[in-house]
Amino acid sequence: MRGMNRYTGKPLSGIEHLKQRVIDVLSTRKGARVGNRQYGSGLYEMVDGNIDRNFVLFANAAIGEAIAEPVNGIGDFKLTKISLSKVDTTESSVVIELQGIYVPTNESIVLEAVLNL
Repeated sequence: MRGMNRYTGKPLSGIEHLKQRVIDVLSTRKGARVGNRQYGSGLYEMVDGNIDRNFVLFANAAIGEAIAEPVNGIGDFKLTKISLSKVDTTESSVVIELQGIYVPTNESIVLEAVLNL
């Protein structure tokens, strides 16, 4: 799949494009897109909550659902493991590490992103 870098406008493809799409899905509140209300994830339902065991449980579920949802367009990634870690105690920043298979090449990959919730 090919696309465009959201910051530079340069062409993207492969794993870099996949990473951008995953970050976009996870950082978009479900229902925020007017033309596609099902697009996005439920992570932002947890904004301003404590980052504790319950957060990790619900975040894992929200991430898994978002990756598996066909409308989000991430069918070229098969998720195998989710890891979350807290980055900053003053802000609600979380490092999300996703392990899985990039389907077009059948390659095992790790995607990492910092989300500010």
